[in-house]
Formats: sequence, structure tokens, C-alpha cells
Amino acid sequence: LPTEYLIKGTQRHLRYPRPPLGFDGGVLFAIQAIAFWVDDFRGFSNLAHGLEQTRRTVVRMRVLASDPVLAEAPGELRELLERVRDCCAHPAIANAPEQSLGASPFRVLALDRRLRGVARPVVGELLDLAHQLDALVALADTVREEALVFPEVHDGPLAIEAKGLAHPLLESPVANDAVLDSDRRLLFLTGPNMAGKTTYLRAVAVAVYFAHLGLGVRAERFRLTPATHLITALSLDDDLHGGVSYFRAEALRVRDLADAVARGGRVVTVLDEPFKGTNVKDALDASASVLSALAECSNCRCMVSSHLIELEDTLRASTHVDCRYFEAEENGARLRFDYRLREGVSAQRLGMRVLEEEGVFERLDVARERDAGDESA
Repeated sequence: LPTEYLIKGTQRHLRYPRPPLGFDGGVLFAIQAIAFWVDDFRGFSNLAHGLEQTRRTVVRMRVLASDPVLAEAPGELRELLERVRDCCAHPAIANAPEQSLGASPFRVLALDRRLRGVARPVVGELLDLAHQLDALVALADTVREEALVFPEVHDGPLAIEAKGLAHPLLESPVANDAVLDSDRRLLFLTGPNMAGKTTYLRAVAVAVYFAHLGLGVRAERFRLTPATHLITALSLDDDLHGGVSYFRAEALRVRDLADAVARGGRVVTVLDEPFKGTNVKDALDASASVLSALAECSNCRCMVSSHLIELEDTLRASTHVDCRYFEAEENGARLRFDYRLREGVSAQRLGMRVLEEEGVFERLDVARERDAGDESA
């Protein structure tokens, strides 16, 4: 494939402001070529440099199209290479010289007229194909180097089934399974802080996104039916300049989700502790209403984490909710996490213990005793 240097040089050449010469050979062409060369030698040199990069790009794509190893390439690659061969069959592309043109103004401007003139759309398409092929090469390299597995794509109702799924950026991850289908439309995920909820949600979201790109995923096995929308609320921010509070940002994201579902889209959504930007009562009411409705939508698959274990009774009233949790081992001086997904709802509350482990209360006691000593003095 052409290098990035050649691709950028070709793009600059196609954007060169001076139009190609208007004559294809003959006396008038020779007069125009000499006049250009004499009157604007620097401009001619820049044009010649860009043309050389375009010529090399064209030659590389032509060699690629004729590679016998790629003659029987499968799938999407076959279609792209057939388009490359069609482009290379254009007379201006097929007749582009293998070797550099040197400094001859006649040869340079004649080839420029062909490549930047009559064959300009074809050269542009070759650049587009080079980008697409380069992207496929990058995807293939990533799959090989990271030992990813390609997803199994099926038709039918919206579904995701993962075995041994892990986040691709972790060095030594703990793998877990994930299932969303017609019977388990909503996964309600609970557990204490630091137990692995957000990482698990991110791992699923990244896998779904990678699978729709045609990239492999970090799992033992991954099956899905394609979705039309992937909507996440994992790291929302407020907008000071736009006057959007954190809770309003949450509301706008949920509105986008509701709009996609109402329009009949096939929606996969991942929500990390929704409505935490408001008071507990509002958060509980909003979560109960929104999640209960999503669980009944046949075209939506939702994964949601929450500390609001009070939602259990409301959500279990639906036959389409699957409850899972992570937990911490509280034995010993420090909390331990195994990051294993379990069935059910966690009632574990560790906020106070985490604060104690970090020495928050000890420091506050020191400050209080110091202030008391200062007052008595």
C-alpha cells in the first residue's frame, strides 16, 4: 500500500491551485509548458514533486491490483480489490510510467494533465480505496497481535452472547460471560464500589462496538445479531458554558435512548449508575420508571449498574430482567475483589469501610483534637 507520505503528497497534488494545461501535445502545449517552466519555476518544482508522489501512489496501487496472491481474496477484500483493478484499467493509470519523470517540463506537465485532469476522479477513488485497505490491514494486525476472536453474526431478534469476555486494555483481566436476548432484555448489575461493575459494562460496550466494526473482540466466544444503535452513559459530564447540569446531561442521554427505541431502532444501551446527579428519591423513581419500560421493549437490550438495590422488587416484576452482582471479600485488613459475576442482587455496603481504609476519619479526628487543644489554650 502507498505510505502516508505518498498519500498526503497525492492529496496535495490534486489540490494544486493551477489547473492542468489545456492542450494534449502539439505546439501550443509546448509553448505553455515552457512558459510555465520559465515564468514560475518554483511553482513548477512544487507541481513536479507532487506529481512524483501521485505517480508512485498509482504505481503501488497498480502493483497491488496485479498481485497473484490477492487474486482470490475473500469477502469485502475481494470487492475492494476489484474496484482497484477497475481504476487501474483506466488508460491514464495503466500508462503511468514505472520510473521517475526527471525534470522534463514536457513529460511532467503531460502526465499532470492526465492524472490531475481526465483521471482525477479515478485517482481520488484510488486514494479512498487505499484508506479502506489500510484500515482493514490495521484491523487484521490488531486481531492477530491481541489474539482477538471474530464475532459470530446472526440474523433474528436482537441478542448478545459472550463467553469469557474481558476488557481489551487490561493486562491480566478476569473474564466473565454476558447474555442479553429476548428473555433477558435488561441486566441489572449491583455491587460495591471497585468491585468491577463499570469495567464489566465497558468491556461489553467495547465488544459490541468492535463487533460492528468487523473487528475481533477479547473473548473466548462472542455472538450477536446486529444493532442500529449503541447508546452509552458511562462517563457523562456537565457543560458549564452550555448551561447543562450533570443531571440534565443524563436526562438528554436517556431522551436519545427513548427516541431511538420509539423510532423502532435495534438498540443496545449501557448505563452506569443512571440518575446519580439528583437526589435519592428522584433517582429511585426515575430508575424504576425508565428501566421497567426498557425491560418491556422488544427492540432494546440494556445493561445498567446501580447502587439502588431498592429497585430489585420493581424490576423482578418483569420476566425480562436478569439480576447479577459483583462482591468484595471483607475478611482481613483490606478489601479483596475477585471480579467474578454472580447471580442475584448485592446488599453489600462498603462506603464507610473504604473511607476508614483510606484514613479519612483518622485524619479528621486528628484535626478535631488539634482544634480542641487550640480552644483550651
